[in-house]
Amino acid sequence: MIDLLPDEEQQQIIDSAVDFLQRTLPMSRLRPGGAGPRAELSAAWTQVAGLGWFGIGLPESSGGVGYSLSEEMLIARELGRFVVSPAVVGGMIAAHLVAQCDQMERLAGILDGTQRVGLANALPRGDVHLLDAADSSRQTSVRNSGCGGFSGASGT
Repeated sequence: MIDLLPDEEQQQIIDSAVDFLQRTLPMSRLRPGGAGPRAELSAAWTQVAGLGWFGIGLPESSGGVGYSLSEEMLIARELGRFVVSPAVVGGMIAAHLVAQCDQMERLAGILDGTQRVGLANALPRGDVHLLDAADSSRQTSVRNSGCGGFSGASGT
């Protein structure tokens, strides 16, 4: 029989994430009169990086924490439960992509929180739809043919 419940270490990761999110990005920020989702995330971005969330699923040899995709998804699940910007998951995904493309200087910036990354999805006719990327400092494109261009973005 397969046990799909988190083990003790994974439960500690979940509990730590929930504790941080309750203190730093509480659901009350989304209610009228709250500080708003973007203001509080901007203030917490370096703390998120300090917790290692952008590199939790990367090997230690790449500067990551060394856990697997399972632990990374536990963090992503809690981010979703607290309705945190997709930019955080964008940072997690970008760290994998940039590491795979051996762009270690850029990877270091993502992992330490100095390089903000946003998600985008491709639209017809070559357009893209940016998802909460207003504070992003970098644009990365990855296509089926491998690593795409890495270029600065205005963040708008």
